[in-house]
Amino acid sequence: MKKPIFVVGATLLAVMYQFSGCRPVDVYAKYHKSVVMLYHTYLYQVTMGSNSWYFTYDKEKQLINEWNTDVTQIKQPLASYGTGFFIDREGRIATNKHVVDDWFGSYETTVRTILRNWMQNNVLSYGHQRDSASQRISEWSAIRYDMGRTDEERENAAGQVDAWQKLQGEWAGDQNYYDGLLSSLGEAKFQVVTLFLGYALDGTHTDNIGDYKECVKMNISKDDNIDLAIIQTKDKKLPSDVNEPIVLSDITTDGQLKVGEDVALMGYNWGPVIANSDKGLRVQKTDGKISQESDGIRVLYSIPSLAGSSGSPVFDKSGKLVAVNYAGYNTTQSFNYGILAKYLKILAMQ
Repeated sequence: MKKPIFVVGATLLAVMYQFSGCRPVDVYAKYHKSVVMLYHTYLYQVTMGSNSWYFTYDKEKQLINEWNTDVTQIKQPLASYGTGFFIDREGRIATNKHVVDDWFGSYETTVRTILRNWMQNNVLSYGHQRDSASQRISEWSAIRYDMGRTDEERENAAGQVDAWQKLQGEWAGDQNYYDGLLSSLGEAKFQVVTLFLGYALDGTHTDNIGDYKECVKMNISKDDNIDLAIIQTKDKKLPSDVNEPIVLSDITTDGQLKVGEDVALMGYNWGPVIANSDKGLRVQKTDGKISQESDGIRVLYSIPSLAGSSGSPVFDKSGKLVAVNYAGYNTTQSFNYGILAKYLKILAMQ
């Protein structure tokens, strides 16, 4: 008698589980074509009044590597890989802000300090050169007007005075130029200048930049704490190879995320380094659990991930999007943070 009771009980539980909306979903089978690898090349730009420069910045070393008023003269633009995922049939792709618009207020203080030091050094340097020119002008002028000198010596001295006066004027102008920049530094505006932004689907080959499909920025979070962005395919269409987008309509609040709950991430760890195969790019799925109660903006989970997985969708066991992966601890790849999906839903409606 026990066996039939068990079968009936198991069937009843399965039915209850199905109608509760918690039926397990194979997110890899359903969404692996919806998750794309992103490739972004870019520069930073600073504008002060009518003056504008392009530059590259190493955030780890806190150094400006290249600096030029002509964008074409920057030899090594910045480049990064990330992950994104389609959220509708209009070709919109969700990802992290730092993947497609990597400028945050935390960088600005350091960069302003670097620029201030550079400008101050130039003001001092050109000031010293101007003063040196004044000294040379005085010395050559003494010879020029020394009647005890030969005509040839006095003529040569006159030429030297003219040459040093020209240099003095140039250096004084340069000093005033950098002094003016220094005074306007407080009003400097910084932005990211995208050179190329594109995506590649699971199963495609990416041997060169031409293999990526170009896309454009749409909506970038203005809150640095909400590391989210939405971009879009240039034709504003969902690629035909994508079965369905990861819809945002069923996203709920973070109150349903419980510590210990199973979650899964799909992304491109280390960009093409791991993803490349004989059959093209292959997205990776990794599993873990919610490790800490959400603070209302982000949630911590024990899912291994590496650089390149920024912007990856994080799903619960029913296949619902619960977060967008954005950061991890440098000492381990096993604990990572995601921005709660509800903020993506808000951004998508703006």
